[in-house]
Amino acid sequence: MIDQTKIIFSICSRCENVEHINALYRCVNSIRKFYTDAEIVIIDSNSPSREHLIDLQTNNCFVSELRNTNYEAGAIWDTFNSYDKEIYVFLQDSMELLENIDDYLHSEIVVLGGIYRDWESAGVISEFSDWSRQNIINSDYIHLDSGFTIVQFNSMIINKQLLQKLKDKKLDLVLPTNKVSSCSMERVFGIALAQEGYEDLAKHQLPQNLIYKQWMNRQ
Repeated sequence: MIDQTKIIFSICSRCENVEHINALYRCVNSIRKFYTDAEIVIIDSNSPSREHLIDLQTNNCFVSELRNTNYEAGAIWDTFNSYDKEIYVFLQDSMELLENIDDYLHSEIVVLGGIYRDWESAGVISEFSDWSRQNIINSDYIHLDSGFTIVQFNSMIINKQLLQKLKDKKLDLVLPTNKVSSCSMERVFGIALAQEGYEDLAKHQLPQNLIYKQWMNRQ
């Protein structure tokens, strides 16, 4: 039995239109279907308006005051610094749980998206690689050109101890400020986790029939 009071679901969100707002509501409702007592926090990434968030601030669902400009990485570190939990589940607002994920909540790390080794399938490899190489030096991790798996969507289940290790090595100082650098963070997280012993995250992937991702175009 999972003690839901030890879990927090953190949703990184930017709503530019009704489609995005509806996706956020579906994300929250999908969590509540399986986790009635776990806390949910929504980290808004500078949406043009925050009015749609008012009705969500009920039933253990909180909206951070942060005006996040650092995409998913900013949401991750704001959640970790603000909420002392044993298990953190980081989602994009365009994701939905399809089943309960209890079997994976005791793991140190579980990635929620697809699996790509060294970002081998990317169409903009040089941009991502250049940014990660230039910015990972703000942490205590070294850059790797291979031997890692990206953390797609920067979405994951991660426990408190491993997240603290990443922070202790200053990964929270590597922050994206645009879409390219946000995508590059998928690589940065993968590189850091490889240096913590998780070179092959395919062994730590949530089965894709348990989660749904809707693709959206936004800034």
